[in-house]
Amino acid sequence: MSRILKLLAVVVVLFIGAELIARYYLGLGTPPLSIAHPRIEYMFAPNQSVYRFGNKQAFNEFGMRSEPIEAWGERDRVIVLGDSVINGGNLTDQDDLATSLLTDDTTVFGNASAGSWGPANMRAWVEEFGLFDANKTVVVLSSHDLTDIPTFEPLNEQTHPVRGPVLAVQEGITRYLPRYFPALRKQSVSSDGQLVGASPDQIEEGILEIEKLIAVVRQEGAEVCVVKHMNLSELSNGPHANHKMLLDEFDRLSVPVVSVADLDEWAEQPSAMYRDDIHINERGQRALAGAIRTCAERLLAPQEPSSARR
Repeated sequence: MSRILKLLAVVVVLFIGAELIARYYLGLGTPPLSIAHPRIEYMFAPNQSVYRFGNKQAFNEFGMRSEPIEAWGERDRVIVLGDSVINGGNLTDQDDLATSLLTDDTTVFGNASAGSWGPANMRAWVEEFGLFDANKTVVVLSSHDLTDIPTFEPLNEQTHPVRGPVLAVQEGITRYLPRYFPALRKQSVSSDGQLVGASPDQIEEGILEIEKLIAVVRQEGAEVCVVKHMNLSELSNGPHANHKMLLDEFDRLSVPVVSVADLDEWAEQPSAMYRDDIHINERGQRALAGAIRTCAERLLAPQEPSSARR
């Protein structure tokens, strides 16, 4: 009996130790939460700040990975719309984001993004919240975004948790362990998180959603420019088929485009910019900041600050 008690005691101690390491060293147990939205599909829950893997993630009252709107003051405003590329995720500290690097005493680059957002999600977010008197908007898009159409299905807790787990160890086992053991995955996805394959109808709908996004931004009184992000595989093997369709569409809509493939830093050593095929590291965020700045500078000069800031 004493051996069983000793064994149980060892198990309890090991479990407590694992929980403490997972929670306070790795930052597990408190993931940034998402919420379902009837128009946007989903977004980050407002007003949350967490530390994950040593990186701070903070979201303001509109689910933006930016400081609260009140703190923007009378600075010029540029809204940057995108997905996980500009959001940065768990592995990018708030201060290392391209939008954070660009924000200074004169201009705020607001980061409106969420993992796997496409043009329809971005358009709905702008319709819901507006652009906060920004007169410039930069949209960061990848080739796969052309066919990223909202499904409004229940959120997957593995990718978009809506509540925190009871235990940090629980999150490590259920959310991260399947990434290293493919047999535990419930569904096959591509490297960018989108379901593999797209029909002609999806492409047509995607083009329509891009038209709607550009129209909504312009209706809000902002000029718009696009930063065309490239997957690492595109830089190595050539652009995806959707790449040219996107460029043609923006040309038709008279939207200026800055492609990361044209940046010297990106071209010199592209593999040094990426964590995987699509997501970029801190060096990639610095280079992306340059692309976003170039994009914004191609638009009209800032107007006088509005007296009715939100």
